[in-house]
Amino acid sequence: MPDSVTEIDDGAFYNCSNLQKITLSKNLIRIGIYAFSGCSELRSLYLPDSITSIGHDAFGYCSKLILYSHLRDDGYGDVLYDGYGDVLYDG
Repeated sequence: MPDSVTEIDDGAFYNCSNLQKITLSKNLIRIGIYAFSGCSELRSLYLPDSITSIGHDAFGYCSKLILYSHLRDDGYGDVLYDGYGDVLYDG
């Protein structure tokens, strides 16, 4: 994905069951709802520091997915939530 991409639209990769790997833009700000939902073969994804918004169920049904991020410890641990308060990452 080119670094000029700042948003991934809602459902952009929905049910792309053959998607195994993708490199996100280092300038990505927003991942829409259901953006990667159903990408059952997606194995790993690095979330850039630029991320400020991740839509509900953006990674739903991605059972093989490991999310990587440089989240800062705020005293509560490294936890990443989606827009509905559901935990996406708890490191």
